[in-house]
Amino acid sequence: MHFSRRRQSSSPSNSERSCKAHLGEGMFRSPWRTARPVMLQRLLRSRSASRWRTIASMTAETPASAMSTDGFAVSIKPLAGYMTTPHFQNMIEEANVKEYLAVFKKQNRDRGVVTFQTEEAKRAAVELLNKLTRPDSDLPYIISDAEFIAESQRDKRVREESFERWNTKRARNSGDPSLQVTSVRPLEEVVTPWLSVTYEQQLAKKVDILRDSLTDVVKALRKDYKSDIAKYPSLDLKGVPREPVHADLHCPTTLSVASTCDIPSNANMRMACRIESVHGWSDGREGYRNKNEMTIGLDLEGKPCVGFIVGRTEGRHVVAHAGPSVIIPRVAARIAADLEAFIAESGLKSFQKLGNDAPSTGFWRKVLVRTAKTTGEVMLALQVDFGIMSEAEVASFKDDFCKRFPVDCYSKEDLDGGVEWRVTSIVVQSYGGYGTSTPMDIPFESLRGPGYIVEKLGSYSFQIQPTSFFQVNTQGANMLYNLVGDWATQTETEGTDSGRHTILVDVCCGTGTIGMTLHDRVSEVLGFEMVESAVADAQLNAERNALSRCEFIVGKAEDTLDRSIRQHLGKHPNAQVICVVDPPRPGLHKKVIQSIRSCSAIKRVVYVSCNPKSLAADVAAFIRPQTKQRPGEPFTAVKAALVDMFPHTPHCESVVLLTRN
Repeated sequence: MHFSRRRQSSSPSNSERSCKAHLGEGMFRSPWRTARPVMLQRLLRSRSASRWRTIASMTAETPASAMSTDGFAVSIKPLAGYMTTPHFQNMIEEANVKEYLAVFKKQNRDRGVVTFQTEEAKRAAVELLNKLTRPDSDLPYIISDAEFIAESQRDKRVREESFERWNTKRARNSGDPSLQVTSVRPLEEVVTPWLSVTYEQQLAKKVDILRDSLTDVVKALRKDYKSDIAKYPSLDLKGVPREPVHADLHCPTTLSVASTCDIPSNANMRMACRIESVHGWSDGREGYRNKNEMTIGLDLEGKPCVGFIVGRTEGRHVVAHAGPSVIIPRVAARIAADLEAFIAESGLKSFQKLGNDAPSTGFWRKVLVRTAKTTGEVMLALQVDFGIMSEAEVASFKDDFCKRFPVDCYSKEDLDGGVEWRVTSIVVQSYGGYGTSTPMDIPFESLRGPGYIVEKLGSYSFQIQPTSFFQVNTQGANMLYNLVGDWATQTETEGTDSGRHTILVDVCCGTGTIGMTLHDRVSEVLGFEMVESAVADAQLNAERNALSRCEFIVGKAEDTLDRSIRQHLGKHPNAQVICVVDPPRPGLHKKVIQSIRSCSAIKRVVYVSCNPKSLAADVAAFIRPQTKQRPGEPFTAVKAALVDMFPHTPHCESVVLLTRN
């Protein structure tokens, strides 16, 4: 028997005509141009069809004969493309138009629609709208009849909530005290939101966050590995079960395990790999931060304050005193209190950002306190605005500030377990710009000391400048890097000889802390970093520790990684290459992942992350099957671990081991 396939009609269906009529020919081309008629019919029958018709009615004129009898509407143009529905609604209300039903304005469109219940309300509104002038021209707006658009109760609620949020933000940015609402949260809620939760519960919640992230990896890969591309899947699509985990609680001094606690399983969902270990603290969960950037402003009563922003009132930020916070060292709290007294004596005002429409002025801006508990060194990095002072006043201020904080002002006090703190470095930065963020190219001037402090990790010492990246929990960094080193150099999975020449590739190396702490475990260290100043710090730290087998390269990893590894493999053809990646919170750029996958010499990746969302995306990218657009054999997730670097907060460091044959 012969079967013939029915030929698809080339003439447009009624569904297509309807969709074109509402969406316009230009909008119909993509993605509807290649869609099947069945898909169009389903769309027009779906609940979203009414929303497409709503959008279409704002993009095309409608003749008067086609007007709906359910209500009345007018179209206004030309409007700015950036204008959204809340902005357009505010424009209508400022024109004193009150008796309207709804407003519609889609971003990047030049017209909006206003609907009315009666024709009398529409006529009255048109008279008021005709009086408006455009901000970019003396010409009036073009107002014409439009098709009535019915607004559902849900859409109305969403629009009103959006308008309320827009008005709140507008009032906050106006700088007008009469439009401000006082909104202040407790300091503990801002800085240590989990302080009221027991530490065992904190660890359990963080493990659940890591479990969810590993489950997201499985969900992201199921579509890829169900296709024909995955000839050799590197992930069991069923995943591994969520099993109970034993958490090790370490002594903060010796890092030895002092006790353990059990963390039960929380769900039946599967993960990309098992969680092998969880590392927390038996004590010493207070005062662990070695970097504390504090704002200089006013408290709720309007008095000078050095601490952390906790809300707004009268158009300004509200700053809470840093002293009650349990995660900052006591010496940092003392410095904040002494600085408050110095500010009160100076008579100079603190910086206040009052809003987008108001001037922002003030001398005092913020202070950074960096501490090195292993050496007892303290750095004060002050940011002020010298632009409002004369040269003589600036010189006098610098001298007075250094006298107020002598080197040994805190060495005799019993702070932070008897550490003899010494203020060895004071630097100052002058910035008078708008806003609280500071450009990276503004230098610091050293008023005392070399402009850095020295901290130790294990047997290595590192110099830390005001802008240097260094883990905020020194003992946590020791524990994290020990774990990374164990996973990076273990060889039982690959069956390789531990005596082979080993090259450690440190991607996103920063100041080189990971590579240098693992220096004695490998033959060579190659660090890759985009920030030139960070590489300069890494090179100085390598010289300080007499590490001759470390090389740090400035540039994008995707441009320098493969070439550098090939050069070193030319000298040692049988060398094993291990990659350690510790990206910033947004995660790795996709080109960096492609470069690592494309380098066939890399068989093992230790991925370190402080952000569960970026961890899920990056690990999935390492495991996805090989394609022309995604070269390189995929990796397999072997195991994961959690290190609690930030007690009393939702944050932690996660580690995932990835390998391939």
